Amino acid sequence: MEETSEELTATTVAALVDSAAASAEHEYDIAQTLRQSLRMSRDNEQDVAAPGPASWTFWAYEYHPRRAKPTEQDFFEPPLLYADGTGNIPSLSSLPDEAIEWLAQLSREVKQPRALARLAHLLFLRRYGNAGIHARTAIKSYLVIARRSIDIDAVDAVRIGLELSRRIGDAQLADDALGIIVGYNTRSFGSRSTSRRSGSRTPRYAGF
Repeated sequence: MEETSEELTATTVAALVDSAAASAEHEYDIAQTLRQSLRMSRDNEQDVAAPGPASWTFWAYEYHPRRAKPTEQDFFEPPLLYADGTGNIPSLSSLPDEAIEWLAQLSREVKQPRALARLAHLLFLRRYGNAGIHARTAIKSYLVIARRSIDIDAVDAVRIGLELSRRIGDAQLADDALGIIVGYNTRSFGSRSTSRRSGSRTPRYAGF
């Protein structure tokens, strides 16, 4: 990584994150763009050995939702897991407090819903500051993503938003998420009726 930690501020890094989120077609595109803009090493070894704001930012978007029965404590995991249970990047629970403080600074600077949803979700999972506020910020950002289109990322966003809403017991946000899901099904059923007449097929996201 060419830039030193001293050269990075939350404002400048947040601008890079927002730019990556705005141009991303999928969630994982953010990390790939940040790898270049933050000049991260390809094998992660240098960044793990000497972590700092650039590494912490990249890792925040490199985490993947856990593939097998995630719990609140391990909802996100490193993209590559080894046989001994460790990953190619540090787990969220192992990040030092200064890393979480950095992510909190970023969350106050970013504007893009995709960028904010991830940071606020991570802060909630680490119980940084007012966890309820972070959870609601994440949920509202996920629902903004979900309202924009019907695709896999949108479906994932509304599912996570609904799960978080139920976890913190926010009935209004849970109802908002369910309303989006009902809207998906209504739009999809209507599209399917149209597609039958036209002879084409439109994918339908139902069964939540």
